Amino acid sequence: MPLPGEDGRSAALRTARHRGEELGAAERARSRPGRLGPERSLTLSEAMLEQHGFEPHREAPTELRLVNFPFHPLAARSPELVCGINHAFLTGLEATGIDAVLAPRPGRCCVELRAASGGHYAPDPAADGPGVCTKEHGTSPAIRATCGS
Repeated sequence: MPLPGEDGRSAALRTARHRGEELGAAERARSRPGRLGPERSLTLSEAMLEQHGFEPHREAPTELRLVNFPFHPLAARSPELVCGINHAFLTGLEATGIDAVLAPRPGRCCVELRAASGGHYAPDPAADGPGVCTKEHGTSPAIRATCGS
């Protein structure tokens, strides 16, 4: 439900991030993992995401990409919104030492979890070209063109 003065897109992003925060906090309370490094944090995130309808794929020890996700069919119609929702949700998980980054590739979710880079994101060369991803969700034409296609 939108807050006063909030548009539908902003409400969806806020709600997705809040839901990610809730699930991340619940998983940490349940598993009580203690101090985590990026690899173990991704392992715990991977298991939790599978339980909630995502299909995570471990690309590397410190990189997790979603092959499929609950709103994949909708992404074909509204990729900018769906990529923004996925980014907000995964950011909300607040996994220790992990960043949710936009990295669109054809046929895959446009968001992946990677070892934290201190807030700096280098574009993925496997994406559509240099500079296609930004930490600002929904601003890149490449996201509209590739997410969910």
